Amino acid sequence: MNIDIEKLKKQRQQKGWTQQHLADISGLSLRTVQRAESVGRVSVDTISALSSVFVVERSYWTAESFSKKEKQEIINKGWRIALLSIGLAQIISLFLVWLFVGSINSLWLKMILATWLVVGFCYFVVRLTAQQHGLDSYRAFKTMRDKLH
Repeated sequence: MNIDIEKLKKQRQQKGWTQQHLADISGLSLRTVQRAESVGRVSVDTISALSSVFVVERSYWTAESFSKKEKQEIINKGWRIALLSIGLAQIISLFLVWLFVGSINSLWLKMILATWLVVGFCYFVVRLTAQQHGLDSYRAFKTMRDKLH
């Protein structure tokens, strides 16, 4: 199980303990404490021991599964996929119009241009609003939504 190493270090340092002291009072080996603070991968027994020593819930130690940078990359990738999907759908629709009608007139091209302008504007507005409010992850959007309801 992965734990948040920063939380562990912070808890230990706030009490003014060394890693050896934490190992002694928790019943863990020094190597286990060192590994927990450096790698963050620990057993359930280690989490239980740390929770007892620091008097916190076991869930307190849970680490985020993605870093802030990784979350931002996932969101950006989602936007790229959405925009590419729209573009592909428009290309397919142009092909189908050409296939069944026989020609593509300027009206179809104008409709596609207008669609891209609207999609681009919506993308810009959503991204700018999200950036201004510090909403850089799905969890932040969900928290904001929950506050509004």
